[in-house]
Formats: sequence, structure tokens, C-alpha cells
Amino acid sequence: MKLFYKKLTETFEKEEIKDLYRTKGLTPVQFIDLYAEQDLIPEWFEVHHYPALLVSWDISYSNDTAVANIIFYICYEQLHDTSNLGTNTEMALKFLDFIELTDEILKNVISKNTGKLELVSESYKRDETVVDVYILNYQCSYSGKLNTLQYLQGDVDDLNIKKGLFSKVLD
Repeated sequence: MKLFYKKLTETFEKEEIKDLYRTKGLTPVQFIDLYAEQDLIPEWFEVHHYPALLVSWDISYSNDTAVANIIFYICYEQLHDTSNLGTNTEMALKFLDFIELTDEILKNVISKNTGKLELVSESYKRDETVVDVYILNYQCSYSGKLNTLQYLQGDVDDLNIKKGLFSKVLD
């Protein structure tokens, strides 16, 4: 997953990616890190800039092909009222534009060990957080540990069968 993480950070550091955000009147991703509940316990972490992209993953080896489940926590500092009574609702809803564009970019992050990301689910995090957090959950193929399935399933190379062992125990 190290290769995937490096590809992720390289992608969002490119000027052409930052320009995609700027042309839509959005601030580009300013901070990328592994998810460690930074949104819930900010005092444990150094101050970072928003919008931020935090990532975590788990990998399942139970199928013929390993599958990575990659979760992105999009942290966006919402300074405007999103209610219908807000004075600038359109500006407040830029958060949704940010999510849409980030999703488009993430679907093109492919590394040597990970396939194309496919969106599985998305949700708005309702916990008491310092910033608005939107969760994008993707799946992709993973080939970082090619022999893992072989070890889980096992191989039989040489099997010798001896007859009469049970009857010898009873004697």
C-alpha cells in the first residue's frame, strides 16, 4: 500500500490537479495523511490545513483475487450556513462540488499494486467533528502480496500415507 499512498500524494501535488479545483472556485487539497481520527481528536495532532484527505484501508485475501477496501475521509472546513435560510447557500454547497471533483480524481489513482478504484459507498459523517467530514469508500484489486492466498489455501507437495497406524496404537 506504500506505492498507492505515494501515488495518491503525488497526484494531489500536481499543479494541473490543483488547477482543476481552482477553476471551480475551490481550494485544492492541502493536507494528506493516514487516518488516525484527526477529525475527532485534533489536539493529538499538529495543526494542518483544510481541505484535508485522510485515508485508511483494509485488504481481504479470502477471494481468488485480493481486494483492497480504501476509505477516504474528506475534511472540509465549512464556514458558511448550508440551511435554506443562509445568506450564501451556494458558497456553502461548494463542499459538495469539492467531493464530486475529488471523487473524479481518486478514480484515476492507480498504482503498481492497486487497480482502478470503484466507489462502493459514500456518507456524511455525523459525529461531533471539528470540520465537515465526508467519507468515500472504494474497492480495488490488490496484488501487493501475491503469495498470501497460496499460504491461506495451502499446497500439498508430497504426501505419504502409511497403513495400519491406528491398529498399532490399539495394540
